[in-house]
Amino acid sequence: FQAEDGIRDLVRSRGLGDVYKRQFIRFFARWFDVLLYLLVFCFLLRCMGYEFLQVLSSPSLYFYFLPYVLLEAAMLHRTGASPGRYLLGVRITAADEQLLGLQTALIRSLRAFIVGLGLMVHPFLTGICHVYCVWYLMRHNKAPWDKMTSTRVETKRLRVFPLIRFGLLFLTVGVLLIVVLLPTFREFLELAQEQLERAR
Repeated sequence: FQAEDGIRDLVRSRGLGDVYKRQFIRFFARWFDVLLYLLVFCFLLRCMGYEFLQVLSSPSLYFYFLPYVLLEAAMLHRTGASPGRYLLGVRITAADEQLLGLQTALIRSLRAFIVGLGLMVHPFLTGICHVYCVWYLMRHNKAPWDKMTSTRVETKRLRVFPLIRFGLLFLTVGVLLIVVLLPTFREFLELAQEQLERAR
C-alpha cells in the first residue's frame, strides 16, 4: 500500500494523519542517530584531551559531522537503515525497492545533512531547516532529499514495547551526552561570565 509519494507503509494506513505520524517517527529516528554520533564524537574528543568548545570555535566546525554523513550513507547502502531507523522499523530503499547504491546514499545523506540539519553549526539554523522541511513535506508529501534521489521510505506499524525500548534508549543516549558535555557547559558558562564582567 502506497501511503504517499515516497512513503510506503507495510500495513494499511489510516489516512493522511497516519502518514504524518510516520514522518515524526523518521524525525526521532534521525535525532537518535545524531545524538548517538555526538555522544561517540564528544567522548573520543575528551579521550584525546580536547573539548567540544574547541571544535565550535575552530574552522573544523563545518567538517566535524562529515563522518556522520559517510557512516549513514554506508549503512543505508548496506542495510537500508541506521540505528535509529532500525529501532523504529524504518527502511530506505530505491524506487525498485532495492538497497540504495553508494553514490545515491551519499547524495541523500549529504542533502539531508545540509537541508534537514543545517550543517549542525547553529541551533537557530537547524530550527529554520526543520521548519522548511515541515513546510516542504506538507506541500509535496515527501522530504526534499527523498524527492531529489527518488528514494522510498518503508515503515512498520510499531507496537508498544519497541516504542518503549526506543524511548529508553533515546533518553539514555541523551543523558550520557549531557554527562560527557558537562565540562564544556561549565567552560562556556565561565567564558560567558568573564565577558559579562568585562562588559561592565
